[in-house]
Amino acid sequence: MTEPIVSVCLITYNHVNYIRDAIEGVLMQKINYPWELIIADDFSTDGTREIIKAYAEKNPKLIKLILQEKNVGAAQNWFDLIYTPKSKYITYFEGDDYWTDPYKLQKQIDLMEKHNDYSACCHAVQRVFYIDKKPLGVYRQANRDRVFSENEWYKLTSMQSSLLLRNKYIAILPDWITYSPVGDVSIRLFVSQQGKFAYINQIMSSYRVGVPNSSTKTIMIVPKNDFESAKRMVKMYDGFNNYTNYKYSGIITIKQLYYLMKELKINKNIGRLDFLKRHKERIKKLSFGKKLAFLGALFLPKIYNGIYHSRKLQPIRNFLLR
Repeated sequence: MTEPIVSVCLITYNHVNYIRDAIEGVLMQKINYPWELIIADDFSTDGTREIIKAYAEKNPKLIKLILQEKNVGAAQNWFDLIYTPKSKYITYFEGDDYWTDPYKLQKQIDLMEKHNDYSACCHAVQRVFYIDKKPLGVYRQANRDRVFSENEWYKLTSMQSSLLLRNKYIAILPDWITYSPVGDVSIRLFVSQQGKFAYINQIMSSYRVGVPNSSTKTIMIVPKNDFESAKRMVKMYDGFNNYTNYKYSGIITIKQLYYLMKELKINKNIGRLDFLKRHKERIKKLSFGKKLAFLGALFLPKIYNGIYHSRKLQPIRNFLLR
């Protein structure tokens, strides 16, 4: 059998209600390149494992399984998965998401094959409600097809179920990527520094929102967990800062301050002025525009969030944060 040029890596744990959509979205791909699907199951107990085994039995040459013998946790299961492929490219997503365009892989690999200086590419992703798939918005990196340089890494946002990258970078992943509670973020940061990052402005997959017991929801609905996750993000950005020789120190510092602000929700003994005093050394590193943006987020959060999430006002945000 011809060696696959791309490995689709699917991570799953107790996704019995969603895993079929995830697998079918991969199997419907119309692609001229040899490929494989690798599914890593973290000891599911709800029937997910039985479903993926059935698919593997029907497609033995296409589907490979990594079946954990005990629950090892999302992070370890993810690392076991992404270190397995030997193909030129890998793409990965979670078992509660699914692809919607049968030419997704073909489009992404065609683009990467034409441009050796591209380290990765992604595309627009439809957010849907987990039960009825009602559209809830779209994750976009831009309003058109775009290529981001390494200096524009901070403009890249959520890429749920859309990222495809050159596999050679997996072998050289630095230690700091493990600090992040969300692997997608740290991988994105690292790969963004290896070459140009391409974006295709087409919706080719869907990301379910509100899935019960998902890691994201579990973190966000509990303020203490949210802050613990934020501290890990701060540590990850410290590693990224060092990796890039502090080239983006100002941008990274303001991101870290935003994460640290989450402590205000759980520690009522800390006021906003106290927060400024505690983190004055970090704040000193900010440019005037970044200080203005940060103070707005701290003291006028509703106004700041309105600017941050408004596409019309995006130039103002980018000016302040540059």
